Amino acid sequence: MIKLMVIFIFMVSTTAAKACPIDAFITSVQKEGIKVNSAHRSKEHNKKVGGAKNSFHLLACGARDIQKSSIHNVKEFIRLALLAKYRIIEYKNHIHIDTGESKYLKGTYNNGR
Repeated sequence: MIKLMVIFIFMVSTTAAKACPIDAFITSVQKEGIKVNSAHRSKEHNKKVGGAKNSFHLLACGARDIQKSSIHNVKEFIRLALLAKYRIIEYKNHIHIDTGESKYLKGTYNNGR
């Protein structure tokens, strides 16, 4: 029983240590209800969805796309993300947050998303 408990504690502590800072930031701003539409992508999936060749989504903890309607206060989320030195690209239906150079951009897709 004790051996099993030690293994469980080790698994929990190493999982917490590997958590993405970008995810920790998102949950610190809003504890629940955030809908992440896109996180880490394979090169194949990134190409399929029309992602940039050097997309931050190709990095495990590089980027997240969050459904705008799931964010309680979009302006405050953007303000806090910029203060935390994240880059924000605001699209019609989602907010892209990544670990690139901290700045705000207004994004558009050809299909109006």
